Amino acid sequence: MSGALVAAEGLTKRFGDRTAVDDVSFEARPGEVVALLGGAGAGKSTLLRLLLGLVHPTAGRCELRARAGCGLDGLRSRRTLNEHLRVCAALAGVPAGRVEVVLADTGLEERAAERGACLSRGERSRAALAAALLPEAEVLVLDEPDRGLDAGELDALAELLRSQAARGRAVLFASARLEHALRLAERVLVLDGGRLVGDLAPAELRRHAVAEIVARSPAAELLADRLTRVGVEAVCVSSEELRASGVAPGAVAELAAAGALPLHELRTRDPSLEDVVARLAAPHEADAAGQSDATLERAEQLVAHDLARLRAPDGPRLVVVAAAADGFGASTIAFLLADALAAELKTRTLAVALSVDRERLRLPAPADARSQLDLGDLLADFDELDEDARVTPYVSVAASGLHTLAGPPAPDALARLGAGRVAALLDFAGRFYDIVVVDAGGLDEPALRAVLRRTDEVVLVGRAERAAALAASPLLEAVESERDRPSILVANRGEPRVALARMRCPPAAHAVVPEDRELVRALDRGGFDLAEQAPLTRLALRGLALIVARRLA
Repeated sequence: MSGALVAAEGLTKRFGDRTAVDDVSFEARPGEVVALLGGAGAGKSTLLRLLLGLVHPTAGRCELRARAGCGLDGLRSRRTLNEHLRVCAALAGVPAGRVEVVLADTGLEERAAERGACLSRGERSRAALAAALLPEAEVLVLDEPDRGLDAGELDALAELLRSQAARGRAVLFASARLEHALRLAERVLVLDGGRLVGDLAPAELRRHAVAEIVARSPAAELLADRLTRVGVEAVCVSSEELRASGVAPGAVAELAAAGALPLHELRTRDPSLEDVVARLAAPHEADAAGQSDATLERAEQLVAHDLARLRAPDGPRLVVVAAAADGFGASTIAFLLADALAAELKTRTLAVALSVDRERLRLPAPADARSQLDLGDLLADFDELDEDARVTPYVSVAASGLHTLAGPPAPDALARLGAGRVAALLDFAGRFYDIVVVDAGGLDEPALRAVLRRTDEVVLVGRAERAAALAASPLLEAVESERDRPSILVANRGEPRVALARMRCPPAAHAVVPEDRELVRALDRGGFDLAEQAPLTRLALRGLALIVARRLA
């Protein structure tokens, strides 16, 4: 038979409010050894029972297009193995003589007279396999036949499964052991919470089974920050422990030594099944969340709850937003962050873009309704900025008290400004605003360092595909030399599904702002309103505001 022997389409099974199998579709063909891999509660056993017709689906369909041999463990503790297999043979309608054959095939001849209670876990697994082999069916369905097997028994099982597949059979088995699935199967279906999150060859699955580096240090946050800036995925799991992937232990040690950071432990941690499933499930979780208004609404409620518990800063605060080069979106992030902080903390916030700005930012400056301060008057004391600085079109004065000032359109205007004048401008702005957010991308190094010395928080904006540009930039050196606290890292224009997956469990000082063309259009049109943005973008910006606000409190 050349077609699929097993087929499932949209297969779903619910038990009350619990969904055990969720919209699963796949096929298994002759000659394939397919593993259903997942932890406890992943839905493996329920899926096998659905395929065998032992339970009925809530939705979808499944089909065995050939006779199946069932290897579910049903051995009674008081029944001998021989008796158990004879009952299975009778139920399957096969001659009793098959019992001796399958006992020999599974190496259980000498244990045939033993009761189920006297068999080891490995022997019970082989007994289930023997029951599946009785009918000489085209499909073998086995529930964790690798459970309790030692290395030698696992080798024997691998040889047996391959020999059955070589005869044109499809072998489908469940496993909770990553290394066993990699060893036994030629194709692995990964289940998580009843969903199919991966259909991979063992070689593909191994690429997701990446070993982690575990480092313990009282400066774990600083070390994680340095690793992230050079393009390494690093996450602090506690105040003194970080985990990183895609990097050699020696490279971590060198980075720690270069920054004079203490390192108490450095070791390699082999990936667990949970690690691999989490990596494969992240895009699916984001897909599901992106399609579910309820999920997004719940996530935003949690962010809103945390924001509501924060108090506004008790004095002027300065936040610097910077990027290694033009094109990372630092100006946009500065404006959006200022708007979100103003709206969430009910503070008067000023965003200043000290960089070469686009023509669309050059509009007349309105008066500040709350303090009756004319922003043009504010700039009148600064001859170099008076004519060129303008208020951006996306101002929400009535809603949040936010104002944004665009910097001079010519680079030499900033050079003429100088560090002293920039500092004076920020001091002056601090007299009228609770939070001043500055895009400092256009400042030369002396002026940038002068601003960094007085700043309360630094937000570094980057893009994943251009991490090397940030790691090699003079900006990073200036930030690190002027501050002893990790910066807040923002991945701008991230892939939306990945953005939401990270936002569900973000590290303490990282945020992801997704690519959102509607957001850009709103900025271009003017009258930007955070409440009107797409739920995913709104959640990202509120999450960024939460991270910054916590550090300013």
